[in-house]
Amino acid sequence: MGPACRTSVALLLSASFTLLGYVAPRPTSAAVVPFNFAALTERSKFILTGEVVALRSYRAPFHDAGEVIYTDVTIRIEKVFKGAPEGAEITIQILGGEIGERWQKCLESARYERGEKVLVFVRDYNNAVWNTGWFQGKYRLDATGSQVLGVEHSPIPFNTSLTQVEAAIRTVPKETGSIAPGAEPRSLEPASRETPGKGGSK
Repeated sequence: MGPACRTSVALLLSASFTLLGYVAPRPTSAAVVPFNFAALTERSKFILTGEVVALRSYRAPFHDAGEVIYTDVTIRIEKVFKGAPEGAEITIQILGGEIGERWQKCLESARYERGEKVLVFVRDYNNAVWNTGWFQGKYRLDATGSQVLGVEHSPIPFNTSLTQVEAAIRTVPKETGSIAPGAEPRSLEPASRETPGKGGSK
């Protein structure tokens, strides 16, 4: 990661990382590039569904921001749409978490709960696996695991079937760098006029 990227991350953290119980309104940060569905898919190494089976929080340094709290999110893999992750589980690293009575939240990070079924878009970053596009790379599934709960102002802004998402993923070229983040979404259209879900990534 180059100096410019590290600076952007540091600025993001200073605006979004909250300590010891205070959460500020979520800012619009230039450090988080808004993706459409095609760009999110293209930039992800793995796209898969699964169940969150474990959360482990710990302290470690993060670039120039000093020591922060991370959480490792372990997901038991159910279905893979892109890539070939090793093993039956995958661990995603996110910023923020809780250790004893102390906690930190990064407003741009995805939120996970043990037991929830999720659709995730992930990539390699800093010797770990992270959500692609921060919060844009995680969505909750309904209890049946067949419906993706949309999140407003995200690449999947409306509730839609997992089958439709899978079909849209297959239409995106595998080559990287050919789709600009600001391009119009393609291949993913609302199946119905449903209200976007409230349980997805922020």
